[in-house]
Amino acid sequence: HAAATRLLDRGTTAVVSASDLMAFGVIRACRARGLSVPDDVSVVGYDDSALVAFAGPPLTTIHQPMAELAHTAAEILIAGGEINHRRLPHQLGLHRRWVLRVHPLPPAMRHGG
Repeated sequence: HAAATRLLDRGTTAVVSASDLMAFGVIRACRARGLSVPDDVSVVGYDDSALVAFAGPPLTTIHQPMAELAHTAAEILIAGGEINHRRLPHQLGLHRRWVLRVHPLPPAMRHGG
C-alpha cells in the first residue's frame, strides 16, 4: 500500500503488480485517494490466485501455471545429481495467459480515443 501511494504521488496511471495481492494493495491505495480503477488508474495483477476470481473488484491478471511450475521444480529436484553436470535453462517455457476480468484501460482509451 505504501509503495502504491508513492507511485500515485508521482502521477502514475498504470501499474502491473508482481502479484495479485499487491494489485489489490494498489486498488486500495487508489480508492483511498478517490481514484477509480480502471478509469483513473489501470491495474493488472500477476498469479491468477484462486481467490481472485471471487474478490472484488474484478482483477485482470496474468495466469501463472502453478501446477506446471511445481511439476517442473519437482523434476529438477528429483534429477538431483544430474543437475550438477549440465546447465539448467535460464528460462523455463511455462505457459502464461491473460485473464481479462475487467478491461485494464480507461474507457476513453479502449477504442483509440
